[in-house]
Amino acid sequence: MSAYDYCRDKVALPGSSLYYSVLFVDPALRTSLTALHTLAEAFCQVVDECSDEGVARAKLGWWAEEMQRACTGKARHPVVQLLAKPLQQAGVEAERFVYVLAALNTHLSRRQFQNFAELEAHYECLADISGCMAAEFCGARDPGTLIAARALGAGRLLAELARRPNTKGVHRSTDLPRETLTAFGASEADLDAERTTAALKKCIASVVERGRARLEASLEQMPEMDRRAQCSRRALAVMELAQLRTIERSDFAVLERPRAVTPLRKLWIAWKYCR
Repeated sequence: MSAYDYCRDKVALPGSSLYYSVLFVDPALRTSLTALHTLAEAFCQVVDECSDEGVARAKLGWWAEEMQRACTGKARHPVVQLLAKPLQQAGVEAERFVYVLAALNTHLSRRQFQNFAELEAHYECLADISGCMAAEFCGARDPGTLIAARALGAGRLLAELARRPNTKGVHRSTDLPRETLTAFGASEADLDAERTTAALKKCIASVVERGRARLEASLEQMPEMDRRAQCSRRALAVMELAQLRTIERSDFAVLERPRAVTPLRKLWIAWKYCR
């Protein structure tokens, strides 16, 4: 299996939003964007799946060293090797990865987000990779494009939380903030129920509202001069908005009736924005 095939199987399988968003872009850009999203996923998996906190911190430290090597053309990991050239072309400095990895180190000892401000600050930090760097790979020229790209990255993470609020990591059961669960009378037990409770639906609705605001902002704030170059990113934002609408139409019943945007719909969105 090639490094690209590995990346595609991790984050861009046929039918996924990322798969369709890069379907019509240049093959080299498709490879680098897919690898970038795979790298972001790999960072987060260390925190979510490594039960020993000391081992997790060691792994994050290794990734920090690897990104230093990547930005000097000496990467060892096959996925990072795919990114070495586009990172250098985009002028991305290793310190940006170190900053994200430091945030994940902090996240290791966090058992629950206290409020949405804390949650969204963390998501905005992660969005420097899957949002801002991705936009830079696509040729962002206007500084405003990176503001829009960060909104997209954070919006996608909120949309994922709305879809799968009960995705469990070894250190926490959900990213839903404590204040939100308390405000709507929900508990972690609601996340394990067979059917979505009324209280949990209200929590999901609040996540959907915030995710929609971020995604719509990413589209509205995109500078005119970069809209064509950012066509795949704009398509991705529209697909995520469509996903949020399916959640709303299902009355936020995400536990028992997981709904997704159809591949045909995603293909149409990608073609409309990237043709």
